[in-house]
Amino acid sequence: MKKELLQLAGKGVIDGVFIGCVISLIFSLLIGDGSYYAVHPQLIERMGGEMNAVLVQTFLCALLGLLFSVGSIIWRIEKWNLLQQTAVYFALACIVMFPIAYFLGWMQASIGGALLFVGIFVLVFVLVWLVNYWICRTRVKELNKLVKER
Repeated sequence: MKKELLQLAGKGVIDGVFIGCVISLIFSLLIGDGSYYAVHPQLIERMGGEMNAVLVQTFLCALLGLLFSVGSIIWRIEKWNLLQQTAVYFALACIVMFPIAYFLGWMQASIGGALLFVGIFVLVFVLVWLVNYWICRTRVKELNKLVKER
């Protein structure tokens, strides 16, 4: 179990940093002036320079990835039903994601900005959940078919 947690943590750190890079690319494309913005300008001011801001964002993205990945063990708690697993994982995701996203400037410091971010977050969460549900359901059907054939 310890080895598996370490593997999940390592994969999560790598995934988190990668997703952070993708987010910076998306923000740069949304700004649309042809420049690449590694971090939000507000974070640069807050951190006293671009290098400090990039280091902080990279660390926090790694932390996000680690917590999302290690948090995935919630899906293995067999005594919980799917609704309980989903609710707990979603709550964990919100508790982890929203403060970091706010600090990094990924959401505007306004009610509208926060609502937009929450909406996008929920939409992405639901889409990922549905894809994973479909994949698991397909696997179960295939396994059941194999068992019946034997």
